[in-house]
Amino acid sequence: MKIAVCSGPESKEISEKIAGNLRSKGHKTRVVSGSLKDYLDSIGEADALLIVNDRGEVSPEMVVAIVLADYLGKRVMATRQPENRALEGLLSSVNVEVVD
Repeated sequence: MKIAVCSGPESKEISEKIAGNLRSKGHKTRVVSGSLKDYLDSIGEADALLIVNDRGEVSPEMVVAIVLADYLGKRVMATRQPENRALEGLLSSVNVEVVD
């Protein structure tokens, strides 16, 4: 499965670790961080999006990526973080699988 690991710039290091773990399990990954263009390009290429957000903040670019991926029928996953209230509110309105 091709997975776009999406995060804000502040979460890029943990996203790289998660992507490496997924690659070791046979998945193709791409870490996407920051710009709306990068998020949109990744949606076209990937089978799934994995949203990594360890700061509890949701950028407007990430909101667009999540909603568009859901609309296109892509699998959308997100890491669960205790302080991630804003992202959990958004994810409850679209078809998103929360993963640990």
